[in-house]
Amino acid sequence: MAALSAVVITKDEEDEIGRTLDALRFADEILVVDSGSRDRTVEICRSRGARVLSRPFDGYGPQKRFAVEQARNDWVLCVDADEVLSPPLGDAIRKLVSTGPPLPAYRLTFHTVFMGRALSRGAIGRRGHVRLFDRRRARWTPARVHESVEVDGRVGSLPGVVLHHNVRDLSEALAKLNLYSRMGAEELLQGGKRARNVAALLALTPYHFLRYWLLNGNVLNGMPGFGWAFMLTATSVLKHLRLHELLRAGVESSTKGPG
Repeated sequence: MAALSAVVITKDEEDEIGRTLDALRFADEILVVDSGSRDRTVEICRSRGARVLSRPFDGYGPQKRFAVEQARNDWVLCVDADEVLSPPLGDAIRKLVSTGPPLPAYRLTFHTVFMGRALSRGAIGRRGHVRLFDRRRARWTPARVHESVEVDGRVGSLPGVVLHHNVRDLSEALAKLNLYSRMGAEELLQGGKRARNVAALLALTPYHFLRYWLLNGNVLNGMPGFGWAFMLTATSVLKHLRLHELLRAGVESSTKGPG
């Protein structure tokens, strides 16, 4: 039998965090790492019995790595503040942990909820991420955005889904598009990547949209699927436009010199 720590990172999540933590009550520990919430997030977490730590946010990968290191147990379940485990998935995890997991990590199926609908059809409805793992044999990558879990060994899967309430409305979707494109551009800059030219962006934009809409199966998810594919495509394009901005600012700064 293994003990389990459920790990969540937060900032200003008072509208989402309650239902997320309620679905994690089966865990032996709930650990929340908050990055300066100004609303009732911390209060709500503590009222649900969570242990709350504070740390400035320096990217999703670094924040999650820190959170996993602070957990009291080696087996961790990492859930974002806007992700809610379905009852069948919670039951499957509880049963697995109580009998001792035979593999070092497990992939969970995610259904994004967008424009009031779960995108459950097509390839996007089968999308999975490793979120349950033994930290002695798996770890978060240090990427500031688009972080993932690296595993030493085989990865299993479990029944049930995680409902990802990524955005409440289109206004919040646009705000996240702005955030993710900025962080993505900064990551490209730090990695020494070259900015794509106009011809490359013209070629890649329809490719990205068709990939997100047709190949990922969003065509089966109606208007919400179309909107989600559009948002992902826009993020990819804006990331490279922001990289142009950052590179230009760096050149202008070096040309002007100090003072």
